[in-house]
Amino acid sequence: MNADTTQFYDQILDQCERLATVRDTDKLVIERLAFNLYAVEQCEAQLLKEGFVTMGAHGPREHPAVSIKNKAESKMREAYILLGLDFASQLKKQISEEGKDDWEDFK
Repeated sequence: MNADTTQFYDQILDQCERLATVRDTDKLVIERLAFNLYAVEQCEAQLLKEGFVTMGAHGPREHPAVSIKNKAESKMREAYILLGLDFASQLKKQISEEGKDDWEDFK
């Protein structure tokens, strides 16, 4: 891991520890999430610099960084769910801790 990826890893691990959701088996998922965050950041920088369209042998085509960015974001969403960092997981946790569903009044 490079310095940027390590920084992402430390931030994610810190957040997971604050939420008391981190287990030893989660560290590999956190490492992959950090890598994908770094990949998205690099792709966005490249796209802002070079644009979303490149010229190919048969005319303009989508820049390859767009596909890489989309795949990395998809993997990030999966990792957030696995780590319990997504909104739905946090809402379920909050409901189970409070014992009452705040949305009951709206049902």
